[in-house]
Amino acid sequence: MTPQLQAAWQTHEVLAALGHRHALIGGLAVQFWGQPRFTRDVDMTVLVEPGQERKLAEALLKHFAPRFPDAVDFALAHRVLLLRSQDSCDLDISFGLPGYESQVMDRAVPLELGEGRCLPVISAEDLLIHKFLAARPRDLEDARAVLLRQRSRLDLDLVRHWLSIFSELQEDDTPLKVLENLLTDL
Repeated sequence: MTPQLQAAWQTHEVLAALGHRHALIGGLAVQFWGQPRFTRDVDMTVLVEPGQERKLAEALLKHFAPRFPDAVDFALAHRVLLLRSQDSCDLDISFGLPGYESQVMDRAVPLELGEGRCLPVISAEDLLIHKFLAARPRDLEDARAVLLRQRSRLDLDLVRHWLSIFSELQEDDTPLKVLENLLTDL
């Protein structure tokens, strides 16, 4: 098992023990749904009820080291807790809110690690939604890889639905246009 998957498993065990729903996102999810690519860190989204972020951050700090001294304050301001595993793997723990993120957890699928161990990983559709919203060059490469590998199995109506909602909220339909352009180019 790679150091990143080992760190992901450790994080999963802690979050499960704390009773928080969570799913693997980021580069490891891209490896699962798209194509193998190098990633140094572990990205997870964890559901956190509003007002419970500090409590969760402090609980996680009992198991993992902060990457800098004011990690809790940073997490409260930016909704991502930056930690380091026991094996020095960087962990980015995003604080998801009930609503859309609850549905993300419902759609997560198991990533089998062997020996009876499974990690919840974000669905291919939700990974695409995240990637199109982030829209950095690396994210768009990842989205393309997922589309190429999973296209015939994807619920593109679900992706369009959520990108439409987020486009309205952000008053920017670029993510939806980028999806359609990529689909045309494939």
